[in-house]
Amino acid sequence: MTLTLKNKKMKNYLFCSALVVLTINTIAQTVTDVDENIYNTVIIGTQTWMKENLKTTKFNDSASIPFVTEDSAWIALTTLGYCWYNNDIDNKSTYGALYNWYAVSRTTNGDKNICPSGWHVPTDDEWITFNDFLGGSAVAGGKLKETGTSHWKDPNSNATNEYGFTALPGGFRGTDGIYYDLNEWGNWWSSTPYDDYQAWLRWLNYEDGILGRGYYSEPSGISVRCLKDNNTSSTITLNSSEIIIFPNPAYEKIYISPIDNLNGSINIFDIQGKQVINKNIDSNPVDISYLIPGLYILKFVKSDNIIINKFIKE
Repeated sequence: MTLTLKNKKMKNYLFCSALVVLTINTIAQTVTDVDENIYNTVIIGTQTWMKENLKTTKFNDSASIPFVTEDSAWIALTTLGYCWYNNDIDNKSTYGALYNWYAVSRTTNGDKNICPSGWHVPTDDEWITFNDFLGGSAVAGGKLKETGTSHWKDPNSNATNEYGFTALPGGFRGTDGIYYDLNEWGNWWSSTPYDDYQAWLRWLNYEDGILGRGYYSEPSGISVRCLKDNNTSSTITLNSSEIIIFPNPAYEKIYISPIDNLNGSINIFDIQGKQVINKNIDSNPVDISYLIPGLYILKFVKSDNIIINKFIKE
């Protein structure tokens, strides 16, 4: 079938419609850990990831993780511990904490979980699924790295951050207690052991676009990215007939029907993925009079189904 664009307006609309599909992965949601640190999240493929490294000092049952600063104490650890890179809390907000694998492993710590409720440290298999979705290890790393050299050492090769994962080079703490490779390497634990003394992880560096798979000694201090539980249970529906938005295009207000078919909140985003409206779903209409003209995306939550629809503000 051949599609002929009859006019410029139709061409622009089709271009904007394509942007809707691309923007779904960048719609911002958040999750909060037991220390009340707030993390942005991102949907990539069938998985939902934190966009930031974990910063918590406690398990999600509020039990504390020992904070270990002295090199000699870190070297002697055979149980859980965490630290900030170079023992400098100023590194917390950007790079998060470094955890040994004893703090990460659910097996080691029974039912304790270092991630927020409903989240977990990804398994090696889940990292493999992620890597495959991104096109394989040779190119996946570049798609994950933050662009530029504000945090990554020059040249930060192949970095595009096209999925919004925003991987940063937080370095690591060795089994000798010494800190290494800030701004050059990023490393993230899996929850899967390699053998009795080492565990699988993933790494990125500033020199290429590879997402590497390797293993480190369990006493090493490594970053953590949490993954949402039950990632394959939710589906995304585009332009669902279950939800009608009218009028469309609209000037001052939009109505949603049926509004009692939804729960939680309604989120409206511009085509760059910036949230412009967040409100509880309790009444019609929704005031859009202050939005600038353009295409907007609405996200609804209905049970385990995420419904995406769009409207045009005139």
